[in-house]
Parts: sequence; structure tokens; C-alpha cells
Amino acid sequence: MGVLRLVTMVYEPVKGFRDRMPREAAVVNYVCKTAEREFQNLGFLPIRTPHIEAIETLVSEETRDFGTSGEVFSFQDRGERNLGLRYDQTKGLIRAVARGLNTGEITLPVRLSQIGSVFRQGPVGASRQRGFIQADGDIFGVKEPYAEAEIIAAAYRALHTLEIDTEIRLNDIRLFQALFYYAAVEPEKQQKAITTMDKLPNTGERGVRGELVHKVGLTEYATDLIMGLLAAKDVEALRAYARDTVRLDRIRKTALERLPASNRKAAEGMRLGFPVDDIFSKLNDLQAMLRTYGVKAKIAPSLARGLDYYTGAIFEFFPPGGDKAIAGGGRYDTVMRLFGKREVIPATGLSLGVERIVDLLIARGVEIPPVTQAYLIPVMQDGGEEEKKRFYLRAIEIAEQLRKAGIATEVDFSGASVKSASRTASKRGVPYALYLGPEELEQGTISMKILSSHEQQKGLSMDVLIERLKHAKPATP
Repeated sequence: MGVLRLVTMVYEPVKGFRDRMPREAAVVNYVCKTAEREFQNLGFLPIRTPHIEAIETLVSEETRDFGTSGEVFSFQDRGERNLGLRYDQTKGLIRAVARGLNTGEITLPVRLSQIGSVFRQGPVGASRQRGFIQADGDIFGVKEPYAEAEIIAAAYRALHTLEIDTEIRLNDIRLFQALFYYAAVEPEKQQKAITTMDKLPNTGERGVRGELVHKVGLTEYATDLIMGLLAAKDVEALRAYARDTVRLDRIRKTALERLPASNRKAAEGMRLGFPVDDIFSKLNDLQAMLRTYGVKAKIAPSLARGLDYYTGAIFEFFPPGGDKAIAGGGRYDTVMRLFGKREVIPATGLSLGVERIVDLLIARGVEIPPVTQAYLIPVMQDGGEEEKKRFYLRAIEIAEQLRKAGIATEVDFSGASVKSASRTASKRGVPYALYLGPEELEQGTISMKILSSHEQQKGLSMDVLIERLKHAKPATP
């Protein structure tokens, strides 16, 4: 029993992580290359940052409430430095940009893209792992909503290329700031309220309402106002509501009166530095810009992301009928201050959830054709080691000629039978099997079989073989 348990431990990945075998890994690579290509088409430059950062980079007093900082895998190295695995790519990117601005390696404005693994020590579920891949695009130094439009367009085009339809939802985090101001929600409760509101698709209206009152500690009056926003469908009606400043002031006065006296001082000290109607004007401008790219997006007042992180527009991409976003991001103009920058450096970013996208494609039955186009099988008689060496060396020469011509070729060195080796090639999805037997070795030719149709072509010269393989068009997903 002990031996069996040991074998299970060895073969299974750690909880929250998973293996991607070759067929699935090919889909991962396809998604990553597609995202990378679309970012590059819009002028994004590549950047790479470490998987490990100083814990102060990942978790600080200013970033404690960003939503995932409590899920950092943290440890000490041999020098007793406190380190952590990155839980997203943004923190390391911001640090690297701050450093690049100091050294002169980066000048603003700049567009940067990065694809890599991130790690979160949180609960594990069907759509939630502890290790996963994100494809990020970020723009620094552009304060106008053109940055949001470019990033959304890049993500849209990547998903369109992957043949994934999405509903793009827009909002502005300042709408929640205004809501909390008029509902007199104390500052220390606001991020918890945002996190709770984000659970609406999973826990429903009743669950969110109960958690806002009993766990977050909001008044029934403030909760009613919040639930009203979450239920809002008519954006124009909501905008008209926002213009009625007399009514809003009356709501705030009532909300303050409903607060316990001990909590009232913090809420009274809150300030709102922008007109609420400006939020909807900016969102309408962004919608108009996106239409120039051929992208449709809807304003969704209930869309919520990190209050302490984002400073303006936020956006998420949802597949048809799905309640889990496969991409999302927003504007985060003040985060650079965490790394010693006194001035506000405008920044906008987006992450594509590669793993969720891959799972969608696999569920749809998408298969990526193998890179290997030809599988070369030496067909030897029982002639001993010298004959084997002669066949293998010739096979390598043929494979090298094909590779130099741009034809990915694998040589079968297993010594298996022709039938078994051909079955291996077919199982891997390789379109062509090449055979090097005694006759081909003697005549300097090669034989080929199209594995899908079993059509055979014998005695081909290398020039003819290369020409036929180069003009063959493997299936694309």
C-alpha cells in the first residue's frame, strides 16, 4: 500500500497545478503566439520580468487590499531575504518600468507586452488553479482613453483570431467611488464591498445583499443603493439620475443619518473630486473609439474590479453564456507612486487569461496541427550494428536536408516495426511518413505515405520530395 501511495504522489502534479500534455500544450502555444502577434501588430514591445520578486514589491501597506496580495507564495532565500512568487505580472512590470525610467532604458509613452506564469495560493476550483498563464499588454504615458481602446482592440483581435466570440463590458471605477460617497460607505469597508459585489454572478442578489449587511457591515440603506446600481439595466436612466445633484445630495444626507454616530466622522470626511456625469461621458467616448476598431462594447454599471488599484475605466471580456471573464483590465494611474515616482504616470493594462481560453478551445474540440510535418522511418533488415548505423546516418542526412528546406522532420530511432512506427506518426497527427528501406538507400531515393489517405509515392528524389512537402498545406485550426 505504501508503494502504491508513493507512485501516486510521484505521478500527480501538486494540487492547484496541472500538466499540459503535447496536444493541450500545442493549444497553449497557439493562444500565446496569437496574443503576442496581436500585441506586436499594435506596436507593443516585449518585456520579461522575474517570477520571483521582493515581498515588498508584491505586498505593502499600500497594496494590501488589491485583492490577491494575501495569496502570495512567500519564502526566504539563503540570505534571509523575504521573497514571493508573483501573483500577477503587473507589480513586477511597474517595478521594471520605474527602473527603466531611472536608467533611461524606457521612455514614455511606451507599450509593453509580456506572457508568463503567475502563482496564487488560493482556493482551487474547476476554473481556478494556483499556477496559470497570463498574456498582458500595458501602455504607460497616455492619459487619454486611446490607451484603453488600443488595449481592448488588441485583446479583441486575438480572441477573434481564435474564433472566440465575447461580450465586452465597460465601466469606470469612479462610479463606485461616487456610489460609496453618496451611500456614506466608510473608506475601510469599500474594497470589501467591491469584492462582495463582484460575487453577484455566483452567489446571486440575495447572497450579495446578506454579505454586504452582515459581513461588510453596511447599513440597509447603503445596501439598497448598491443593489439598485447592480440591478441597473438602463444606462441612460442611470446617467439622468447622476445629473440630479439635488437628489444625490439628499441621498447622501439620509445615508449619513443612518450611520451609527461612531462611524459618521470617517464618512463625512470623504470627498468626491469629479462630477458623476463625467463618468458616463468618458465611457461613451471610449465606446465611440472602439467602434473605429470595429469593436462593440456595452456599459455595465455592475462591473467591479479593485477599488484601490484602478483609477478610471475598467473592462472585462466574457464568452457567450459565461460568467467567468477570460480577459480584463483597466486604468491604474497612481500605482507608479509605489515605486518612488512622485508624478502621476498614466497607465492602462489588460490580462488575457490564457488557461481559461485554452480550456474553451479544448472543450470545443480544437486541435492544433503538429509542427512536425514528416516522420522518417528507417526500414532495416537484420544486418547488425553496422547496417543500423548506415541507415541511421543516411536518415539523419535526409532529415537535415528537409529541415534546411523548412520542413520539420523527426527521425524514428526506436527500431520499431514499420507498422508500429507508422502508427506512432499517425497517432501524433504527423501528416507524412517517409520510408528509407534498402532499395531507397541504394538508389538515393525516399518513399512517402500520406497517412490520412494511405496514398503512397515511391522512389522520390530529394528534390521532388522537398517540392511536394513544401507545397503541402497542413490543416490549420
